[in-house]
Amino acid sequence: MPAARMDILWPEKSDVSFDVGKQSYVIGWRVKDCLICVATVLPMAECGASKLEQEVASLSKRFGSRSNENSSPLTVLGTISPPQVHANTPAYNGRPFWVDMAWNSDHLRPVVRQIRKHGNPCTVAMCHIVLYDATFSRLQRYRHLTIRKRKRSGASDTNEAMSPTPLQTAIFHLNHSSDIEQCLLGNSRRDPPSFLSKLQSMLCWPFVLMFMLCRPACHFFMCLLSVRFPSRMPLYGGHHVKSLSLFLRLLNRRVAMVATIAEQYVKFNREYYSDTPFHVLESGYAEYMSDLAFFVLDLVGGYLYRSVVPTGIVYFQQSSHSHFRTLKAQVTWLVDAPAGFKINVALASSLVKGIHLMVDVAQYAIDGLSPYVGTMLWVASAASVLGLSVQLGLLYDFVEFGTMQTYYLYLYFSKLHRVQFDLLSSLWRLFLGKKKNLLRNRVDSCEYDVTQMLVGTLLFTILFFVVATNSVFYLYFCLVRCVVLAIQTTLWCAIVFSQTIPLYSVALWLQDKFQFPADVYVRPVRLADALSIAFPNVHKSNCFVDDDFAPTEPASFNYGATIPTAYFTMHPVAQSFGSLFTRVSEYSGALAEHYTVGKFLRCFLLGEYIPALAFDDTPMRMDESTSMSSLTTAQLYEALRACRWE
Repeated sequence: MPAARMDILWPEKSDVSFDVGKQSYVIGWRVKDCLICVATVLPMAECGASKLEQEVASLSKRFGSRSNENSSPLTVLGTISPPQVHANTPAYNGRPFWVDMAWNSDHLRPVVRQIRKHGNPCTVAMCHIVLYDATFSRLQRYRHLTIRKRKRSGASDTNEAMSPTPLQTAIFHLNHSSDIEQCLLGNSRRDPPSFLSKLQSMLCWPFVLMFMLCRPACHFFMCLLSVRFPSRMPLYGGHHVKSLSLFLRLLNRRVAMVATIAEQYVKFNREYYSDTPFHVLESGYAEYMSDLAFFVLDLVGGYLYRSVVPTGIVYFQQSSHSHFRTLKAQVTWLVDAPAGFKINVALASSLVKGIHLMVDVAQYAIDGLSPYVGTMLWVASAASVLGLSVQLGLLYDFVEFGTMQTYYLYLYFSKLHRVQFDLLSSLWRLFLGKKKNLLRNRVDSCEYDVTQMLVGTLLFTILFFVVATNSVFYLYFCLVRCVVLAIQTTLWCAIVFSQTIPLYSVALWLQDKFQFPADVYVRPVRLADALSIAFPNVHKSNCFVDDDFAPTEPASFNYGATIPTAYFTMHPVAQSFGSLFTRVSEYSGALAEHYTVGKFLRCFLLGEYIPALAFDDTPMRMDESTSMSSLTTAQLYEALRACRWE
């Protein structure tokens, strides 16, 4: 069927680099019957027809190896000539598709004179030429065009809705246009390495080699931390060694990151010098470089923090006894009717004795660590070699160990508080003549005799008068637990947010925000002799723009004149600055879901236990295995030697 309109993506350049005085070949992709994407224009005098066909076929196989299987190949689409020259290429008249074009008066935009299919002229009512910046990807290191995936309207099934649109396929192709032009002209796809890049490679090689040599030791240490305890062992049966503390988990992550540095370098080196556009976000390169930048800053911070550790340990030794004395004094104060509460003195005295006993045991355990202060200093100094985050993890564990007695006291009074309110609820149902049916999980009616009512009344009276005493101790240790959780959460958030801030992505965005493309938009060119076009949707199934013109009747079409043409320009849309902080927003959402207002209210009123902040569900990635993880050290060394150091 004859096409009603033809859409052409044309490479626009600021300078007149094409030889507009000679005939040239138009090389590109035929994405659809009504959509073609032009990669470059090559003068006929520079290359013969047969040789050009061979080079184009070779480039099509080379650049299309990672594209969609149904994608169209790179081919010679037609010719473009000066306005006064008539194209005469009889060898190509029998091709499935051929377009005859001419230069406009400004020598920058083309006009279409005729389109042939299998040698027969086609009726084309109008033509849309979308001018894209052919030098966009060469201005900066990681620039390329991309388009945001949208849900296609009118799709019959899921596969059609998820399949790429013609515009998405065309944009994937035109990202290669600059490289294809350089290859056809005989130039290098990459700029020659500068002195700065050579110096950077010379400095990078010994560090990557050092991390590769440390890889076997790191894997051995990771295996030790991943060993499971025997299942018969109490408390930690079946758990990994690294699950004992946050310090060991952070240590395992740091060792895993050191072990994968060389593997990641080989992976990104191959991707960058391949024929596929290199996306710093989708490939994970920005995350990798951000983690390396944080690794360096973390080591510097650990070295500076090392001088504070001895002072902190001495301060803890001097203030630990005052901490326990303050805790005992406040617990004793709870017996003397705090805040006007009338509490049971006998019950409160027995509870205070038990609390003092547990505090004395904790103080005895802390005092028993005094002979090992030198060992603690050595461990803290060794942790400084691994960075500030590992030292903060050690401080987190130390706070948890030093406040363990308050944790168990909070746990005890939390369960006691919940049990007493459950008993009050059950006894209150007794007075109402109801009971809870556990099998059906509902409340049923029930008749009680006089003895049951009497016993229930006595129990309710006793429990009612001791609720205030238990609640006072529960609320106090709940507040103490919240203070400890606030300290631990502050340390944990400092660890997490420092490792989730995209330092490298922020630096690249500030340098050039178009290195993080998000979408494209099309703008009409306002010319006196151009058509006025409206395009409400760029994701139609048959083409990517709509117009407000009725199709031209075939009888009124003149094959001798140029096809009516409307010009557009394609512009990239950069990602916003806030979209770079995806991992920070992800963890902030997890933090808000973990500590909710309702959970705190249920904790204070009903005694619900508030667990510590979860570690496994955090966005602290980077220790994921890569395609190089299965390589031996010798194979990885050969892969490093095969990398391009420029």
